[in-house]
Amino acid sequence: MEKLLIFREKVNSFINKRNLILRVIGKFVAAMIMIQSINGLMGYSAFLRQPSIMAAASLICVFIPFSYSYVVFGVICILNLLKVSMDIMLLMAAALLLFYIIYNRNFIRFGYVAVLTVILLPTKLSALVPIFVGIFAGPLGIPPMLMGIMIYFFSTSLDRAILEMTKSVNTQPLYQMVLDSMMANKEMILYLFCFVITALVAGQMYRMKFNYAWQASIPLGGIIYAVIYLYGSFLMEIKTSILDSILSFILSVVILEVLQFFRSVIDYSRVENLQFEDDEYYYYVKAVPKISVSEEDINVKKINVRRKSLIRRRDKKE
Repeated sequence: MEKLLIFREKVNSFINKRNLILRVIGKFVAAMIMIQSINGLMGYSAFLRQPSIMAAASLICVFIPFSYSYVVFGVICILNLLKVSMDIMLLMAAALLLFYIIYNRNFIRFGYVAVLTVILLPTKLSALVPIFVGIFAGPLGIPPMLMGIMIYFFSTSLDRAILEMTKSVNTQPLYQMVLDSMMANKEMILYLFCFVITALVAGQMYRMKFNYAWQASIPLGGIIYAVIYLYGSFLMEIKTSILDSILSFILSVVILEVLQFFRSVIDYSRVENLQFEDDEYYYYVKAVPKISVSEEDINVKKINVRRKSLIRRRDKKE
């Protein structure tokens, strides 16, 4: 355990010393992944798929706050949909603008959750999203998470609608076909329900006061996600892979446990329950110390132990 703690301190120290350069590289890479994911879902514009354009857009994202990732995400989506039809573009623009006015304008720091959801939903890390939101964002992260789910299924419904129009003569407007497909999509409804329940349960347990609540909330959230998704798929007759669901659960739990480990480690063996009062209140406080170990501290302890053993040997000889 000491070696892991020393490794953690080294990594955190490395990040803190090179915070600026790592932040720039991280924002560039994150923006590139975001743009590539959008182009994978809505890659209707050949211009936006050009590597030079993607790199230029990612470079621009480096100089704007990370909290505005939702705005950049929305602009790229609208530019892609403009190549499909004006009504589809206006429908997406209206939905993104409405969400921004109602929610994202007041809680802009959680806008990245919608982007993260769209990126991870089609991968084997879909279970990571609701657990991450429940633990690190809380209830305020649920609306952008749901928005991300609907954006993802909007894109898949649009692909199906375009394919249907090319194969048969359909007098319905394209936007109506997309909306009808979304409303009838059982998988989207299952994801919405599954993600909300998982985020609420994982977040509630993470904030409970018993020992090791931080560590226990992550696998519990993964189990809840897997059970709800698999059972819901069975009830709603949705074809799904049990192996993929279990793999998503395992990978998500491992990644989140690692993130939590580097975020904070506390020592439950030295918990202190404090009581004090002022003129208006009486306070009961549970203080749990953080663990911070450096390699120098470990070496000093070993040297001290060696010196003590040498002194004892000299005493015996005398």
